[in-house]
Parts: sequence; structure tokens; C-alpha cells
Amino acid sequence: MFFLPTLPFAEGRHPLQVRYGTLSVILQQAGLDSFEALWEVPHIFVEPINRRRGGWSGVSKLTLPDEKGCSGTWYLKRQEQQKRYSLRYPLGAPTFRYEVDALRLGLELHWPAVQLQAFGICNSQGRQRAVLLTRAIELPSLESFHYNTAPLRQQPELLSRVGEQLLAMHSSGWQHGALFPCHMFVDADTGDMQLIDFERARKRSTAVDAACADLVQLLRRADWLTPDLLSALLRPYCELAPRVIAQLSSRFPFLIPALKESRA
Repeated sequence: MFFLPTLPFAEGRHPLQVRYGTLSVILQQAGLDSFEALWEVPHIFVEPINRRRGGWSGVSKLTLPDEKGCSGTWYLKRQEQQKRYSLRYPLGAPTFRYEVDALRLGLELHWPAVQLQAFGICNSQGRQRAVLLTRAIELPSLESFHYNTAPLRQQPELLSRVGEQLLAMHSSGWQHGALFPCHMFVDADTGDMQLIDFERARKRSTAVDAACADLVQLLRRADWLTPDLLSALLRPYCELAPRVIAQLSSRFPFLIPALKESRA
């Protein structure tokens, strides 16, 4: 089976499902312990609304006291009438449903994924709506190193660690689908990573297909990575996934010097 059991479409009054008891208490104290309450949070979005697939989605920042009584930050994603069709859901499903599936699977397979906190899907009055709540990641994105790569050059093992985690996900045959530097959050001390935005994650026929599709996306958007940094990032693939490296080399000839260095 390629994905975990998924949420039924909720028709009831309380379709919200919360994964952690402490969060249930936090939401209850804030009066946000229902689908409708989260849906009605003021629509102040941290980025432009995404209008596609016949509907819309947006992300808001939510600040609440955490389990220690300190101020904590969550990200609330909401969408309406934004469906995706697939063999898994031939009648269509909210794209957030795909993301929930991937995050639940990632938890089981130890992918470097953001932790799912709460989610819900609701059909009412002819509208299909979904909410998804995750905890804010207190790490810099890979994109934040664009104009200052010195920390990465000083610690190339950080990028090798990132490559190891990506390879672990790809080895399961899964493609992230939006592997952009702005979606990759990296601990500058350990290289441990968390990924966000799994809406387009899907199972590929082979692990090589999954890896190549994602890495092509990444290389196109991280063209600021110098050969030595590319060498560090791709080192785990050079050692354990030579077919991936062969395909990337044919598509991006400029990689060949960096890949030779990785093999040295």
C-alpha cells in the first residue's frame, strides 16, 4: 500500500482532528477547537492567495500560548473548492488531503517533514473546505543562504546531511513534488531538515524517477549553489544512487565537474 488510510470527508459538526492532546487544550482555551472556528480566523495571509483548480487556498500565521505558556507560532492553511484528481481519488479531493496523506506517511517512514498538528475536511452547503495546521519551523530555509553561502562552504557536511535525508525519502519511491529551496528548512548546526508543502507529493514507479524529478526542480531553483556545494549535496546520491547521478549529468552537463569531485 502506497499511502496511509486517509480522512473521510466530514459531514458532521466537528470535522477537525487534532493529533496532540496538548494542542487540543491550547485550541480549546483560544476558542479555536472546531473546524468552523479555525475557518473564521481573520483572513490575513502571509503570502498571496493561491487561486487555481477552481478554488483558492491561503496561509495565515496563528500565535497562541504553547504548552509551556509561552507564545508559540503555528501556520494555518485553508482552502476551498481546490481539488486534485488522481487514481487515488478519481472523484477528486482537496489538495490538502494529499498533503495530509504524505505527512502521515512521512511520520511513519521518518521523512524530513514538518509535523502535522491538526487537519479537517468539511463538505457543507455545496462547498468543500479543508484546514491544515502545522507548527512554525524555527530554522532558516535553504533559500536564505542564497546571498551568503559562506556558512555552507565552511560546513559542507551540512549539505551532505541534507542529501542523505532527501535520498532516504526518494528511496521509498516518493517524490516531494515542490522541492524548492524556500520549502527546505535546515538546521545550521546539524544539517537536519524539515520540508513543507507536500500537496504535490506522489508515489513514482521507481525511486530513480522520484529522485530525478525532485532534484531537477531543486537544481533549477538553486542555480546559485557553487560546484563545491553541489558536490556536497549530491555526495550521498553518488555513493548510493548512481543511476540518479547518470540522469542528472546528462541533463545538466555543468554538474559533471562537481560530481567527479564527489566521487573522489
